[in-house]
This record gives sequence, structure tokens and C-alpha cells, in this order.
Amino acid sequence: MAASSGDSTLPRLRAIEVIAVRQEGHRVFLLRDPQGFAAEPLVLPAAAASLLGFFDGRHSIRDAQTAIARRTGQIVPAERVRGLVAELDAGHYLESQAFRQHRRMLADTYARLPHRPPRFAGQAYSADADELLGQLSATYTAPGGPGLPAASVASTPLGLAAPHIDPPRGGTSYAYAYARTWGARPRRVVVLGICHGSAREPFILTTKDYATPLGIAPTDRKLVKNLVARLDWDPLTEEELHQWEHSIEFQVIYLQHALSCGGQVALPEALTFLPVLCSFPWEIHAGDAETPEIRDQLAAFRAKVEGFLAALAELLRAGDEPPLLVAGIDLAHVGRRFGNADGISAAQLASLSRRDMHTLSLVAGREREAFVAETVREENERSICGYPALYSLLTLLPADAGGAVLDYGQSVEDATGSAVSFAALVFGRPPTA
Repeated sequence: MAASSGDSTLPRLRAIEVIAVRQEGHRVFLLRDPQGFAAEPLVLPAAAASLLGFFDGRHSIRDAQTAIARRTGQIVPAERVRGLVAELDAGHYLESQAFRQHRRMLADTYARLPHRPPRFAGQAYSADADELLGQLSATYTAPGGPGLPAASVASTPLGLAAPHIDPPRGGTSYAYAYARTWGARPRRVVVLGICHGSAREPFILTTKDYATPLGIAPTDRKLVKNLVARLDWDPLTEEELHQWEHSIEFQVIYLQHALSCGGQVALPEALTFLPVLCSFPWEIHAGDAETPEIRDQLAAFRAKVEGFLAALAELLRAGDEPPLLVAGIDLAHVGRRFGNADGISAAQLASLSRRDMHTLSLVAGREREAFVAETVREENERSICGYPALYSLLTLLPADAGGAVLDYGQSVEDATGSAVSFAALVFGRPPTA
């Protein structure tokens, strides 16, 4: 139903999470912003949440009133809808002028910071360096973990895939991945994270160093400059998105811990990082589109993806030694929290495990095109958010690199009937005869 004339159009809801939860015996809906522009979550009663579908930039207050009346027989006062608009806008959940001003302010603030601060210190992990080292070591020695390595690795792997779920839930898989870098001495680490919100470009770089309680991870600004110079678009346009994302931050603390042998040795002085947020949908690899315009848009986006990865690969090959490539990825997101009507049963979790393991076999086998084809065929039914980072990792790895799955896990939320799956993989060259 298009917006009615004479009645203002309701603004568009931003790309946020809407999660059904129980609160004091009542079903309510929790709104969360994965990008972090909305600092606080917002709880809405079911009646208010039922109006959210009309916040698409095409419907009006009158449209919402009419549809609710036809569906339930109840009249929703216009003042209540306007009150919801005001509440959503005050929380920065709407695409509005107020939000655009808020975002510009946050971007200016980030530009003035000396480094990218550790946003999740004190939340997902300790802000105290010694406590954090202990927390990270505990994920190695936890039941089912690999144990703390007895010695440094003989050589640095070419690539890793590790979770980006919070360490308390995915710690064992993190440990399996980063045990392969214990005491390693890479000169450069490329960290491919996921941008969970919307971005205008497929990759987002930053010139800021990443700070954690364990020290500063220096960004390779020369590499950033050379990479930007090879592109006809600017991957620094929205670099402030880095400050809210956890997908790179969690990799950095595990790298600092593992490369220093749990804090026992100093990190290499020459070590630099290239933090890259990946933000492109699987649809760029689909062969069909609703309209020629959308098809052209996806093709243009796909060209940016391939151009960026080709330019980065060329620059990395010019280095003295291959970098350590790290993808911070989670796999499936299923259940009510992620838009599925039903919860998740034990049988469904078992089926999910089988499907995920098949996907992981394709990734470990360096079968990039088969991985893409599977995702397109399934229309990413499992909502694998790590898709762009995995695709980038498989593109950047040397041709002779082989992979292995080290660990697989699922984090199940009984309260929301939902699950997130994750894994650890390692890539290296086959041993010489």
C-alpha cells in the first residue's frame, strides 16, 4: 500500500536487529543496532513492534492505521504512531535527518581519535591486561580446547579463519585457530572482518591503529595508501564503521596473545596490521536480479570487489614474505532471533551441523566457486554472515595453499530459540617431499 496523499510518509527503519524476548511474562521486542550508532537497545511492546513493518519509506500513518484496523479491528491513534516515530528517532533507529547529523558527529569524533579504541573491553573481555591474558589462556585449557602450546610454531600459517562471536561463547574455536600462530613472527597480518551493518562500499579500511588492553596493533598506513591509490573509489569513506565492529577487535586480542606466547615474549617490532571490513552480499554472485537496474548495480559492486582483491593481492605479493591472512567469521544464524518463525530443535541443530561441515569442506578445499554456488543455490538460507570475508580469504590465499577444519561449534540461545555456528580453519602450503 503506497503512502496516502495528505499524510506524511513514515521514515525508513535502519538495518537493525529486532528480537522477540520475554519480559516479566510478556512478549516484547528488543531493537539492537549492530553498527553501534544507536548506543542503547530499545524495548517495544508487541503492539508497537507490529507497526515497524510500515517504517519502510513508502507507508504513511494512515496506511498503518488502516492495515492494523483491518487485521485486528483496533484503532491505533495517530498520536501513538507519532510517539513511536519520536522514540525511534531519538534512539537513532531511523533513516532521518537527525540520524544523518548524529552519524556525521560520530565520524568527526572518530577522525580526531589517536587510534581505534577497544570498544568491547570491559564487556566481552577484561579491560585489564593481566586479566585478559588469563581469560584468553583459559580458552585454550577449557574442556575440549587444544591446550596451551608447549612451544612456538615452526612456521607461520598462510591463513586462518576464526570466529567473531564473543570469546566467552566461541573461545575454544578461537584457541584452535590461534594455537597455529603461537610465537609466530609474521611481518604483516591482514585481518578480514565483517561489517554487520550497511555500508556504501564493499570494503572499509582505516588508517587508525587498533588499541587493546594488550597494546597497540599498528595499521600499515603505507599499504593503505598504496591500496587506495589503485582504486577508483575510496574505501576510507566510512572508516568510522571500524569503531563499532567486534569482528576485527576480537582477532587482534587473540593475535596479540598468541604471537607473544600468552604474554611471555615481546611482539615483533616490525609487525603491522591491515584491518579490512568486508561488506558485500552473496547476491553479487547470483545470476538473476529483479530488474536490469538492480542487475547493473550488483555487477558494478562485484567489479569493485574483484578490483579491490586484485589490487590487494598484487601489493601483498610484492612483499618480502607472505602475510598471515585472517578471516574473522561466523557461519549460520538461525532461529527466531534471526527472523525464522520457529525455534531450533536438536534435530535441526544436527542438520545444521551437517550442512555447515559440507560448507567448511568446500572452504578448506579451496573450492571457492563451489562455495559461491552453494550459497547462491540456497539463497544463503543459513544467513552465513562470514560470506564476504571467506570469499576474500579464498581469493587472496596463494594458489598452492591447502586448508583444514580445526574445530566447529554452535552457540544456542534457548530463550530466543536461536543458534549461531562458527568454526576454526587453518591454511598452509603442503609439506615438501
